[in-house]
Amino acid sequence: MTLRTNVSVVGSGILALLVSVNVHAADKFQPSAPVKVMPRVSEHTRVTNPSAIIVEVLGRGMIGSISFDQVLNDDMAAGFGFSGVSTNVPNSGINANRTAYMFPAYFNYYFTRAAGSFFGTAGVNLVTNTNRVQRYESSVGDLIFPTNSIIPTFGVGYENRGDNGFIFRATAYGLYGDSLTGWFGASFGYAF
Repeated sequence: MTLRTNVSVVGSGILALLVSVNVHAADKFQPSAPVKVMPRVSEHTRVTNPSAIIVEVLGRGMIGSISFDQVLNDDMAAGFGFSGVSTNVPNSGINANRTAYMFPAYFNYYFTRAAGSFFGTAGVNLVTNTNRVQRYESSVGDLIFPTNSIIPTFGVGYENRGDNGFIFRATAYGLYGDSLTGWFGASFGYAF
């Protein structure tokens, strides 16, 4: 064997040893749990399109409402609206021929900064004609109107606000008239 062959054999052996050590070292330092690839979450557009016109079916206005929302920051929005609902004589289903007119005012707090987000909501319905509808029952939802003008509201829901401005919400509510009434609503709107 020549010197050149010896160096080549020794060099090949050292190279094989280094590769072997690196492969085994990499095996030892692998993470114990597999790496998870998180799906891409669409960014929220609340701040980009901060104003919105919303139509809610059922919801805090009982039969429906139309509202205006304004984003205050990345996590919070405030809104106000208008609704009217016919009333019945309590526990009878007989139409009372009176309509309750309400102005809902509310705050929404969003739990994530994504296009689709769960949120909490709290506010009040201001009944403008309390003296005509007090102690009557809403024609839907069985809300008994109190003797005062304020009905506290709260709830949790899910909102999806697309890049094109379309908004969809589904919300479960609690309204406190003469007693606590559970209710729900679906909203559709456009943000600009």
